[in-house]
Amino acid sequence: MFSLFERLLKPTDPPEQAEPPPGFVAFFWHFARQAKGLFAALFAAGLVVALLDSTIPVFMGRIVTLITASPPDELFAKFWPHLLGMAVVLLIARPIALTAQNLIANQAISANVSNRIRWQNHWYVVRQSWAFFQNDFAGRIANRVMQTGPAIRETLVALLTSVWYILVYGTSALILLASADPVLALPVALWFLGYLLMLRVLVPRMRDRSKAVSEGRSLLTGRIVDSYTNILTVKLFARAREEDAYVRDAIDHHTKLFYRSLRLNTLFGFCLSSLNALMVTGTGALALILWTRGKVEVGTVAMALPLAWQIVNIAGWVAWQITSIFENVGVIQEGMMTIARPITLTDRPDAPTLKVARGEIRFEDVRFGYGRESGVIDDLTLTVRPGEKIGLIGRSGGQVDGGQSAAALLRSRRRPHPDRRPGHRRGHAGEPARANFRGHAGHLAAAPLHSRQHPLWPALGQRARSPRGGRARPRPRLHHHPGGLAGPARLRGPCRRARGKTLRRPAPAHCHRAGHLEERAHPGARRGHLRARF
Repeated sequence: MFSLFERLLKPTDPPEQAEPPPGFVAFFWHFARQAKGLFAALFAAGLVVALLDSTIPVFMGRIVTLITASPPDELFAKFWPHLLGMAVVLLIARPIALTAQNLIANQAISANVSNRIRWQNHWYVVRQSWAFFQNDFAGRIANRVMQTGPAIRETLVALLTSVWYILVYGTSALILLASADPVLALPVALWFLGYLLMLRVLVPRMRDRSKAVSEGRSLLTGRIVDSYTNILTVKLFARAREEDAYVRDAIDHHTKLFYRSLRLNTLFGFCLSSLNALMVTGTGALALILWTRGKVEVGTVAMALPLAWQIVNIAGWVAWQITSIFENVGVIQEGMMTIARPITLTDRPDAPTLKVARGEIRFEDVRFGYGRESGVIDDLTLTVRPGEKIGLIGRSGGQVDGGQSAAALLRSRRRPHPDRRPGHRRGHAGEPARANFRGHAGHLAAAPLHSRQHPLWPALGQRARSPRGGRARPRPRLHHHPGGLAGPARLRGPCRRARGKTLRRPAPAHCHRAGHLEERAHPGARRGHLRARF
């Protein structure tokens, strides 16, 4: 039975509409409509549960009336159908309704809806441009992607269980009390007015402060994750007191925001408890006054007090659920700041599918300067043939700073110059889609090279003796390139065979080093160079 409900919604189905809309209501409905059948079933189950619960005080009042009006030896003989009906409702109907509500809320909605929203948020955010991720904390982005799904699901479930429950139960209580005597329903009616006024005044303020707490929590998470992500830099160059102050400031800021939010929660609880006390006392006093005057039966008094007390019990639960709803609204609004943003780097409408007949990449008259007129690369023409490995070498013998990133951005056609063509396969017309291009041409990030495999290290047999007869000193083996050493240099000799093991096991796109410990801890290793893989 559990599996039947768990299979009603698949979390990883592709989204019908990839881009979430920017407005709050549209954003909320964008995800809610994907499981509207389940939420409609939860709505119906909540209605049935509330109606069945409202019959319990009626049963109590009816039993009191039967006991006071009938002799003990005639109670079961005359009223057994009434008693049997009460037992069926309490023993069969109510447990079945509660079980159905729990199956829908827990098995069908809870995990499936939350993870579907997470999956679609990630699916969309991960297609943003490189600059999108450079301009924000990775931890804050991940926090918003992960928390928005449960916030939307909890908001909908709370609306369809707690808020819907008190509306149905409160309406039933008003009808039952007014049917006995209209005056008896007056305390409950006044309580509803005070309850709505309290929600109207306090809950929006709680929502705003909750949003501020959520933003502070995301900032704190982002700073902590940023420290762990860059732990090598932190260990090598950072000062401990500055790193501690960096995180301490975020914790202090989050604590102050948390205090402001909790003050409203305490004030909300005080107002609610006072309102509940007035309602229960007023209902009980009016019921006794009406009974002493002979206007209501003793069974009505026995029904009125449990009805009022049940409203008090569910009012606290519903109040905190409403508070949670507005807290989740703040979380959703914060998540929209990252998720509901259009993708700025898109393919051309006529971008064709790349058809690869042979692996080759050509850069023709490419200029790259990180948005400036002059910068890293100017008028570069380069052909990368199948199986070749390319190194970017600086004047000091190491790789050019940012060389891997620059080449990767050029290869992925990040921002092509309007007058120049990006690298593409020979004979291909038009610009292929970026994702399709990455599927056929990739690059391996920097991996350690043995010092003997460096392109500027002298080849075997090319050593010169010291004039004083000492040990042989290396003679630099330079290859002439028109663009100078800052331009691309093709690896020769041992470099053509270097890191073959790594090339056979390409690392994921997010890995910046060889994954295996033995590949990193090579004796005399230096930083490697950009390689193209086909």
